[in-house]
Amino acid sequence: MSQDDVRLRDIQGDWWVFYPVTGLQIVEPLDTLQAPLFGDAAIVSKEQVGGFLEQFIMSAGVNDKKADLEFAVNYRLPFTTDFHSQLAVRRKGPLTHSHPLSRKDVRVSADGRARAIAALLTVLMLASNNAGKTCCLEDQMTRGASKKTLALSFDTPGYSFMSGGDDMQGWLYGIFNTKQVIKASRVELESLFQQPPFARLVPIITRRRSAISASLRNIVATSLVRLSESIMSTDSASQLLGAVTAIEILLTHQGEPYQSNGRRLVALLGKEASERMDSDAVFHARHEYVHRGLSLDLHDVAKRALALSMLALFRYSYLAYNFRDKSTLVDYLDFIWYSDKVVDAPALQRPADRFSLHERAGFDIPFLQWALSP
Repeated sequence: MSQDDVRLRDIQGDWWVFYPVTGLQIVEPLDTLQAPLFGDAAIVSKEQVGGFLEQFIMSAGVNDKKADLEFAVNYRLPFTTDFHSQLAVRRKGPLTHSHPLSRKDVRVSADGRARAIAALLTVLMLASNNAGKTCCLEDQMTRGASKKTLALSFDTPGYSFMSGGDDMQGWLYGIFNTKQVIKASRVELESLFQQPPFARLVPIITRRRSAISASLRNIVATSLVRLSESIMSTDSASQLLGAVTAIEILLTHQGEPYQSNGRRLVALLGKEASERMDSDAVFHARHEYVHRGLSLDLHDVAKRALALSMLALFRYSYLAYNFRDKSTLVDYLDFIWYSDKVVDAPALQRPADRFSLHERAGFDIPFLQWALSP
């Protein structure tokens, strides 16, 4: 079997597409490609990656092209860069030069899945500590958004190297820390996913089929990815804009005034949590920056914006299971907010209390200690 046979033949089996991750080191590695943590995706350790490569090269058989194949795989795979683990996404279909359109489709599908899961890890890791530590896909930390990934098919075998964007020019160091590595085992990650703030969000992202509608699942995933992008931004203004945009994706219809975000957040999180995050100041700062170019000191307000966006996303993920689409969910929040204004007799509950489908409160996540510090 020649190298070209291995690389170019039309393979219809499972492909594992690997994406370097920085900031998260997996300890006590398991054979996670056999029992992937996310169903069709796994987070694997640096040590496991070497084992997978050896397994793949051995499966290609012994022939005069084996040395060339071994060199190609090890040289092309982006494992020489400063990563701490790899996110592996499983996809099916032809992934060869003879099927360029299918090859693109497989990559786009794998990229989207990788970014959603990576966004989940970015947000949950940051939310669960008070030291500003998190993780992300490595290309989020490189100039030019350089993307270099390798797909391996162990059964056939076959491989395909995929690249896009500009060449790497250096690191972008953001406000949060992906160099102070978070170490976690699979058991610890599973325990984290079950904590109350994250328990409803995780299955929306990790399960291909969840109990909520496809439209709301897309809304939640889009908001999550936008929030993770804002977290990895290198300046406070970009963090503020991204965090508020993530909230708008959840709560706002196109063309509505920004004040609608404030009242729906009160309905979603309750008055106490909204005031604690100073949501009015967050939306006002964003409005002043966008429409008047005013950006005096956005550091503190950007931190609160990120915390506010996290709390909104976590609570929204609980509420999403009760509605078929964003429009009806937003209408419910408007009803709750307006019914707050109704003054009942002392012996009666307000309509907002009687008809509420969710707990109107934030979550006591460790990140709040950092976000609210001077």
